[in-house]
Amino acid sequence: MVDLTIGQVAAIIAFGIVIGKESSGLLSWNWTNEASIQLALCVRQLEPLFLPDTFAIVKRQLHGKLWTDFLAPCYLMLTLSQPRTVAAKHLQSSYWPLVLRSDAIKDHGVRKPVVLISLLLPFLSFLIAIVGVVTPLGLYESNELSSKAVKADFEYMRDSSTFYTSMTTRDDKPFTRVCSLNGCYVPCPYTSDVTVIETDGLSSNCSLLGTIDPAVPNILREIYTSGTRYERTTISNYFDIEWRQTTTQYDRQLNNGTPIASGIYRRLETISLLDDVRAVEGLVVDAKEGRIGFRNHTIPSGYPLGVTWTEDLLFWEPDVECVNTNTTFDFEITTSSQTDAGVSVSKLRLTDRGGFVNINTTAPLDDQRNGVNQPDLNTRAYQAAWATNAFSMMFMNISNAGDQDKDVEPFAYIKSKIGKEFEMLKLDNDATYQTLRLTNDFGDHLPTSATSNADNLYENPWNITKGHFTGIRDLCQGTQPDASAKLNHTFVICNLIRGTPQRVDGGPENVFDDKSKWSSSLYACASAVKATVKSVTFFYNGTDASSDNLVVKEIKEKEYASEGDMPLWGVEDSPLELEVFQPIWGIVDPAYDKFQNISTVRAKSLYLLGSGSSSQVRWELDPGFVHRNLPASIAPIGAFITIFSSVANSLSPNDVVGKTSMSLWLKWRDLSRSPDSASTILKLLWTDFVASAVVGTKGVLGARNAQPEHAADVSVVPLVHRIRYRWRYGIPAFLLLACMAIIAAVAALSLLTGRSNIEKMRYRVNQTSLGRVLASLFYPQSSNFAMSTTDWSNNNAKKYVDLGKNKPIASLEPQPQIIDKDPSPEKTKASETYRG
Repeated sequence: MVDLTIGQVAAIIAFGIVIGKESSGLLSWNWTNEASIQLALCVRQLEPLFLPDTFAIVKRQLHGKLWTDFLAPCYLMLTLSQPRTVAAKHLQSSYWPLVLRSDAIKDHGVRKPVVLISLLLPFLSFLIAIVGVVTPLGLYESNELSSKAVKADFEYMRDSSTFYTSMTTRDDKPFTRVCSLNGCYVPCPYTSDVTVIETDGLSSNCSLLGTIDPAVPNILREIYTSGTRYERTTISNYFDIEWRQTTTQYDRQLNNGTPIASGIYRRLETISLLDDVRAVEGLVVDAKEGRIGFRNHTIPSGYPLGVTWTEDLLFWEPDVECVNTNTTFDFEITTSSQTDAGVSVSKLRLTDRGGFVNINTTAPLDDQRNGVNQPDLNTRAYQAAWATNAFSMMFMNISNAGDQDKDVEPFAYIKSKIGKEFEMLKLDNDATYQTLRLTNDFGDHLPTSATSNADNLYENPWNITKGHFTGIRDLCQGTQPDASAKLNHTFVICNLIRGTPQRVDGGPENVFDDKSKWSSSLYACASAVKATVKSVTFFYNGTDASSDNLVVKEIKEKEYASEGDMPLWGVEDSPLELEVFQPIWGIVDPAYDKFQNISTVRAKSLYLLGSGSSSQVRWELDPGFVHRNLPASIAPIGAFITIFSSVANSLSPNDVVGKTSMSLWLKWRDLSRSPDSASTILKLLWTDFVASAVVGTKGVLGARNAQPEHAADVSVVPLVHRIRYRWRYGIPAFLLLACMAIIAAVAALSLLTGRSNIEKMRYRVNQTSLGRVLASLFYPQSSNFAMSTTDWSNNNAKKYVDLGKNKPIASLEPQPQIIDKDPSPEKTKASETYRG
């Protein structure tokens, strides 16, 4: 069944009314509507202005109707008064005079104003018909946002996806953390634990006085929730973030040997393949940009049409900068290999796209990364890209290293040009070139055997070793595992991305045909994680309490009036090393600004602390490993480390490069085309791991929806039903209204000036009445134009006039006559029917 809009229905109804009224003309002489009546009355009021007392017999009709009773001429009675007058009114007001070109349409001798008005009325009648059909087409109905926001009551909304069903019950497990030094458990900040460490300079021995209490002290919970705890806000804080799955772990040295709360990881859905923003249990997951926001989802109740509102939420956002090395790996695919691979790489070359020949000969290795908690990722990525090209050129003797003893400047010669190819070792079995390649081993951008100068492919005159490439990573990342927990020791992890290959020979883009040619770009990237606050706009359609009906409309940066309105971020300041200590952070109250063991910064965002280098602690989000119950410190860093460990470990169940997933391969291929889009690959992979790991427990109704006294005041804008109009369909109606206004104004002016009034109008009507005109001519003693209608009807209703073939004559009564079989041509139709 076809769905009709309100405008279409109104147009159909109006069209039916017009057709019905027009068709009714076959049965009735009268056709009017309210608009035409008003127009006719107004226009006829103008007649006294233009009709003199001496009335011209030939007069154009002032209004008409095409479809009238076509039998009227055949049954026209000879009665002079009422029948003749009534018949004349309908017959002359029809369109028959126009069709038959009768006397009434001739304007010879008629005043021009009368002619003008007589032409105007048919136009207005036609315009009225158009208005009746076109005007309703502009009507439509819509659900629109109300102009006024209102307070709303919220209720919990449960997710229907695996993000809810896989989650363990929230049972108030305590947050736990242990600290270590030289392999020994040591007291964490604000704990009363005691560890005795004995060392002789070569080795050390540690012993515990009692046991280690892994529970996070209450004072830390107080400090790092103080910025949001006592405010009615939807912004989560450090301790509002929990593992999606929790368990318990036993360690005889901890908690007197009783089980302690821990977190475990299971990967859920592949967020990387999504291309939208969605609300899942405890999170807002942005699969477009790559980030997550924390929210225990609630929805406004009592709005069946839908409702929208905005909340400020805490977000974790991976910050990734990639720089193009302007080199590519080019190769051919061989399917006729003699090896077992079946599909292999041949003719592998490293091609200079400007990275070698146009290298900056001034080393940009001086660290310009200044500012508190500002890692300047773009500078780090550029330094990594530059150093990668520089050491590669020296290894392949494309250019030289500097030698101060011999007074030789670096890059004294460059033996390359745009498009020059440099042979790489053949890797017949290396299928990694067919997919995306992620590595934080900077020597890996060249074949490992080539770095050790296997087969003497390159002479390596400057003795470039694996250590040089390792130094690139250390330079880029900055923070080492033995660094202490300080505000500037931000977590940065650096890596190379060899993009998913692009076919360059014009063949099918997705098929590795034999002898097909492919090319992969090489990028250097630096990544970090920051906590920030964003404003999120939601829309809920009001049908049922399902996460599918909760839509995230927009995520944007929160706006602050001044720097003083920005959050005050606090981080634990400790001499313990980052590889064995997970610092707690959060939005803190200004009262803790100068508190001991706390570093603070007022800013829009906080870059989390940590080291991207390998450490004693396992940070990977691995299903086979149990983590301390401190997810807000472990998960964001562990997600990045998991990305690269998944690539390095061939047994990892995580396919992050598209080796087994064609959908992922296609998406990474599209994102590998530029360094800006390549950074999105890392952001989406990070989001994929973190979304499965953690859950937010705070919403509008407070922590775990169990603190109504701390419920946030959130105003919502409901949808309301509206009937609207598209004004372009009202143009004919506006034109009609303008005409009516002009006519009404002229008519009113004539009334005010006395040039026209009801008596004059009545007199002009009498002058144009056929019956009264004939009676006044043949019976002047009983009929004139000044008589009242009642008097005239009483005195003249029974009088007769013979409308013969030539002229009317007075008659006593009608004389019917048989019509000749062959009547003369000059006989009128009326005389053929009746003769008097």
